[in-house]
Amino acid sequence: MGADRKPGTTSTKSTTSTTSTTSTTGAGGIRGRLVDILRLGRLATALAWRASPKALLGTVLLLCAQAASTPVQLLLAREVVNAVARTTPAAHLGGPGSAVPLAGWIAAMAATLALGTLLEPFSRTCQSLVGDRLVGFVTGELVRAANRWQGLARFEDPDFADDLERVSSQAARSGLEVMAYGTRAVTTVATLVALCVPLVRLHVLVPVALVAACVPLLARQFDFQNTTGSRLYALTPQARTLRYSRDVMVSTAEAGDVRLFGLGGYFRRRYDEAFAGSVGDLDRLRWRLTPPMCLSAGLAGTAVGAVFGYATWQVATGRGSVGDLVLYGGTSAAVLSTVTSLGFYLGFLPMVFAFLPSLDRVLNAPPDLPEAPDPLPAPRPIRTGIVFEDVHFGYPGRDEPVLAGLSLHLAPGESCALVGPNGSGKTTIVKLLLRLYDPTAGRILLDGRDLRDYDLADLRRELGVLFQDFVRYEFTAADNIGFGDLAALDQGGDRARLLAAAERAGAADLLERLPDGLDTEVGVRFGGRELSGGEWQKLALARAFARDCQVLVLDEPTASLDTRTEYGIFERFAQLTKGRTAVLVSHRFSTVRMADRIVVLAAGRVIEDGTHAELMAAEGEYARMYRTQAAQYLDDFEDLEVPSGERR
Repeated sequence: MGADRKPGTTSTKSTTSTTSTTSTTGAGGIRGRLVDILRLGRLATALAWRASPKALLGTVLLLCAQAASTPVQLLLAREVVNAVARTTPAAHLGGPGSAVPLAGWIAAMAATLALGTLLEPFSRTCQSLVGDRLVGFVTGELVRAANRWQGLARFEDPDFADDLERVSSQAARSGLEVMAYGTRAVTTVATLVALCVPLVRLHVLVPVALVAACVPLLARQFDFQNTTGSRLYALTPQARTLRYSRDVMVSTAEAGDVRLFGLGGYFRRRYDEAFAGSVGDLDRLRWRLTPPMCLSAGLAGTAVGAVFGYATWQVATGRGSVGDLVLYGGTSAAVLSTVTSLGFYLGFLPMVFAFLPSLDRVLNAPPDLPEAPDPLPAPRPIRTGIVFEDVHFGYPGRDEPVLAGLSLHLAPGESCALVGPNGSGKTTIVKLLLRLYDPTAGRILLDGRDLRDYDLADLRRELGVLFQDFVRYEFTAADNIGFGDLAALDQGGDRARLLAAAERAGAADLLERLPDGLDTEVGVRFGGRELSGGEWQKLALARAFARDCQVLVLDEPTASLDTRTEYGIFERFAQLTKGRTAVLVSHRFSTVRMADRIVVLAAGRVIEDGTHAELMAAEGEYARMYRTQAAQYLDDFEDLEVPSGERR
């Protein structure tokens, strides 16, 4: 289990890293490792059993039958040869089967061979059935585990990303592999014992000497598999680099940039370098381990040859039958083959176990956001508003905090715009408000109670959001809008609500142009209609409006929209946000001036707060940014007639 600890990671801040270290060293020494192995073995076995108990049981029984067939075939081969030899008077006769006719031994041997051949495809089919069901079952468990993580911290933790990579690439089939290779190892040991029994008749020391000569090969086989498996585990970050470089080259989303800027060669080189580095490392390791394994194999092969020579001498001097030569020669060769297989199976198990801790950590990761023992329902309606009270926050792995003592009050029904330079904390405020993270210090209050006191799912039902990096769901237009409130889709499809949301977001004309309206498949992944960036954003904005919520969060809501569409939304801004608390994040000052209040941020604190007119009159940071950074937007905005009641 030495590979359980993730090599190459240095973070001590993440839960994942701490869990990993504890799992490998907490119990202490060999006893602790055995405890871990047993625990992880139970996990793998339980997953495989829950995925497909009948197919798993069938696989184990077939593997046992296959293991037993080897010594039976050798014993029958001996009797067949003896029966043939009895037809030759010069042959040395004898043996327990002399009363059985030759035809009987031939029939038994043929039946055994046929049965062994028949069992193999059944065994492989059962393993395939278990494997398919196990991958599907574990994937479902992963989805259920991911649904327990209500925040974003785990997805942005590189240690946990390594765990997810291992789970997706290796650990999903680990339950089957533990059962298959564990069963093969146990049955192989039983086969080895069964093979040694007839060798005792040749001489009591023969099986001892033969097994002793094969032990170094067993150890080298185990070391080869265990060491290369541990190295594969350690190469998980490189595997993520390989996957990312490959995905960029074949992804639809990046296809335009890759071709426009000629990045294909660059990413191909990065892929080749990462591949060459990881494979070259493995190649050097394998070549270093191969010579000792060859020497051990030579020793074992010499021992098999010596046993065969001794058996030949015994038969030639009249102390055995011709069938004994077949039995002892075949048995000694089978012992070598069995020991080699046992080394492979035992060596493969640590590689499987190396990936199981990642699966264990992912499946059993606790909720990442604390839940109140008796959570409160979200207030309906919101009465006193939202208060950020001396809030501090820093992202994991970053030394400098993003928010440093921020205090802010959002009144019910008020629209508030957040402005400031990049890194000032605008989007972080949004993420904390949506409780995708919790503050590292301070509190966020809703109607006087900490957000952590509320039922999280119920709280989020009162929050509608459009992120700057909104998701493009390549399903139907109805799905893209209805995902804002699944009730609009689940209850037979409330198309009137979907159309109303589209109208409010300025997407009604888009739906009219689509060949099947709301039922049009959008996105090219599944052969649907491709949309422009602005059209995708209209659907995303409609998704935010589809939710009947009290708080509306808009992060760069018009970044991809043309000026006319943007103005249409501004013209209806008061209507769209009526009765809701609205939080806007925008670099377009034409958007910002629509809000009731404008909050200016810098270094994680509020430095100015007021209406557009008040801040312009104050001649502070907002006025400077408005004049210098927003001139291009102001020119377009002043050309349009803005309702006087919405100018501030």
